[in-house]
Amino acid sequence: MKNHRHIVPLTLLVFAGALIGIYFQSLGADFLPWDDDYNITLNLYYKLGAWKDLWSRSYYGMYIPVTSSVWAGLYYIFKGSAWPFRAFNLLLHFTNVVLLYSILNWWMKEQKIQPFWLCFAGLALFAFHPLQVETVAWISGGRDLLSTTFGFLALLCYFQIRNWKGFVFGGLLFVCSLLSKPQVASLPLVIFILQIILDSKLWKKTAQQMFVWSWPVIGIAALTFNDQKEVLLKPIELWERPLVILDSFGFYWLKLLAPFHLAVDYGRTPQYLLAHLSTQWFPMVLFLALVCFFCFLAFKKKDVNSAGLFIAWVLCMLPISGIIDFAYQEISTTTDHYIYFSLAFMALLSLQLLNKLAHKKNLLRLSFVSLAIVWSLVSWNRVHVWIESQIFFEDMLQKNPQSYSAFIGLGGTASKNSDHAKSLEYFKNALAERPDDIVAKTNIASALGLMGQYLEVAKMEPLIFTESFKRALKMRHIASASFLTSLGAAAFFLNQIDISILYFCQAQAINPYNKEIEKNVDVVIKAYRKSYPGATCPHFSSPEDFLETAAAVQLANRHLKAASE
Repeated sequence: MKNHRHIVPLTLLVFAGALIGIYFQSLGADFLPWDDDYNITLNLYYKLGAWKDLWSRSYYGMYIPVTSSVWAGLYYIFKGSAWPFRAFNLLLHFTNVVLLYSILNWWMKEQKIQPFWLCFAGLALFAFHPLQVETVAWISGGRDLLSTTFGFLALLCYFQIRNWKGFVFGGLLFVCSLLSKPQVASLPLVIFILQIILDSKLWKKTAQQMFVWSWPVIGIAALTFNDQKEVLLKPIELWERPLVILDSFGFYWLKLLAPFHLAVDYGRTPQYLLAHLSTQWFPMVLFLALVCFFCFLAFKKKDVNSAGLFIAWVLCMLPISGIIDFAYQEISTTTDHYIYFSLAFMALLSLQLLNKLAHKKNLLRLSFVSLAIVWSLVSWNRVHVWIESQIFFEDMLQKNPQSYSAFIGLGGTASKNSDHAKSLEYFKNALAERPDDIVAKTNIASALGLMGQYLEVAKMEPLIFTESFKRALKMRHIASASFLTSLGAAAFFLNQIDISILYFCQAQAINPYNKEIEKNVDVVIKAYRKSYPGATCPHFSSPEDFLETAAAVQLANRHLKAASE
């Protein structure tokens, strides 16, 4: 390796230039209304400066205080601009490439793998593969990137500082990784497998140390599981899980081998999979074939190392394979950014397998250079989808014509362009996909209000007493505030000032930094004070208290209306 050390900085510099070339087009793009809004631009914790709350409670079903704190810092320092977040993602990705080089280099030394170029072949897979685009080009993918950075550091710390300091500092880095995003929960098991491959005599010591590392996993996993249950509508039945897990593993291998027709929303929910097993069987068969292949390598060819690395990859993917319920399964069990961390171990596996073909070095070099170029071009082409919301959601709908998320996103884009009739059409399509969805109904109410159809909005008033809206009051403050704003505007124009002030004031309490709601509250208060001087916004101790008051006011109004008739 010493003879090649001068090549390393130059090659990494080439990698950096190539990554900048791929992702430069996205650096000037704005936030996307695909979690970027809820995570960052509409995050009340950032607007309130509530740093302690980032660590004391979960946010939208996830407890990721390290990532949230970093995002909050970027938000404050750069005054809410999007480009620092995008630049930060690119910097993190290149950092992970450098860290992975250290991991691959260490592994080659341990395994006495000689062809030095194999290290960069594995590195190219991680750096340029089109499956990585979603994580890097999507601002909210920063949580996957940061979690991976700490995970790589934890692994290097443990294996390269072989004493109590490596164990302790590696453990702290692992906790930081979990608190960035708990996708790395299986890292202790992965480290145990790697240690068995390297030196099975140390299995007992490693098992004991990884048992200690696993304690934070148990706590964070329990917290995440409870948080995800709050937003999950359709849990997976126990008998369904093996099929969902096999499908997700096979699906990622399929996309790894043929990274085309990539989508943000694959629509591959457990319900979809079970309803279409007759046509969706190939990924499962592919994965089972791969299991058979690595069993053959282990037992017939005595290649235990490759089989062990395959198991390490499986363990990396296990937390997001469908083995436990998570909220995104309402959209799809599979999505590109889930594979980011595990692709490092796919790079290790590739390096291990290619070492057996090292005698055909010219053919392999040409093949990997060609693959790296193809991956880079496909990635460059894929990045443009993540630049503008209209293109983003149109691509989503093209890949999945039944995408609820695409209909919601395109409806929001049409609304911003003042095409309210078109936005209403999209929102109704979204509601057709999810008939009980409160977000779709909220957006329909907003579109109707903007079109001046206040009686139609008023007819939706009973929705505030449904369970879906009560859930929205707890979990979706933007959606619930928007719906109350629409009801408040409808009541105002229908001359129901007492109802209007009730809804507008509660909307402001839920979303206090929305300037439009604040203006509406001022207008309604002034109108209300003509009859009741000194009137102010009512305040409620809980959502239940608000709903009880709303029900009482509506009942009183109905009695007055009946009496006047």
